[in-house]
Amino acid sequence: MTTPETPDTQVFRPSPAARQRTILWGLIPAIPLLFITVTNSVAQPRSAPVYLGVLLVTAVLITVFLIWYVRVTRLEFGGGRYRYVTTFLRREFTVDDVERVVAVDELHYGLNGARALFIAGRVRRRLLRMNSVAWDTPQLEAVINDLVARGVPLTHVAGRLTPGEFHRREPGLLWWFEAHRVAFILILVAAMLLLVVVVIVVLLAVLASAAVVA
Repeated sequence: MTTPETPDTQVFRPSPAARQRTILWGLIPAIPLLFITVTNSVAQPRSAPVYLGVLLVTAVLITVFLIWYVRVTRLEFGGGRYRYVTTFLRREFTVDDVERVVAVDELHYGLNGARALFIAGRVRRRLLRMNSVAWDTPQLEAVINDLVARGVPLTHVAGRLTPGEFHRREPGLLWWFEAHRVAFILILVAAMLLLVVVVIVVLLAVLASAAVVA
């Protein structure tokens, strides 16, 4: 479905402050890698340059991806039509597809917390999720007000909730692993380790190619 633009279409993009927040919070999963790097560097000083190099390359790759992500991300809405675009996602829907909007004062994952907005669909359980890390509060308010003005019911969840608490209250709006802290952490760590393995393999391949050429 292609969502045509209307004269009152608004286009929201992350502000410079929101872009900085997204990049900083996106680097949080690299903290365990930093700990591993420091520990291994102390235990094996001769290998310290290798560990530091892998850490640096991994951090650069994550940062480059996050910069690309915030540059691409946008939300277009107007006339009861909505189009949300990110690096890997493009979702379009109309107000008729929306069952209700859920606004959470603070959804806290342990190291960070943010205001969250969920748009629940009549068929698809979750059409859209936004938060105050990637978006400014006035932008979230504008989306909520637009939906409410078009007759969409609003559910306001007050206070500070963990993902598990929110999942029990509003099942289906979070991914299953987000609602279980241990699973969430394990998946993040596994993703980081996988990225590290890829970086090491690429570095070894580059070094091997350089050795052959020499």
